[in-house]
Amino acid sequence: MSDLAIAAFILMAVWLGILTLVIVLTIRQIGIMTVQLSLAGPGFAVDKDGPEVGSLIPGVVKTSLPTITLFLYK
Repeated sequence: MSDLAIAAFILMAVWLGILTLVIVLTIRQIGIMTVQLSLAGPGFAVDKDGPEVGSLIPGVVKTSLPTITLFLYK
C-alpha cells in the first residue's frame, strides 16, 4: 500500500470513530432527558407546562428579578 492509501485509511478510521462517539453521546443525552421527564410527575406535559408564549411576566417573578439599569450614551 502506498503512503497516500495508508493516510486515507487512518483518516477514515478517525472520522468513523468521531461519528460513532457523537452518535453514542446523542443517544445518551436523549436517554437522560427521557428519564428526567419521566421523573417530573404524572401531570407534567412539556407542551402544556409553563406560561404561554407572549404572555405577561407574573408579578412574583418581576419582584424576584434584580433591577437592571441601562445607560444609553449619545
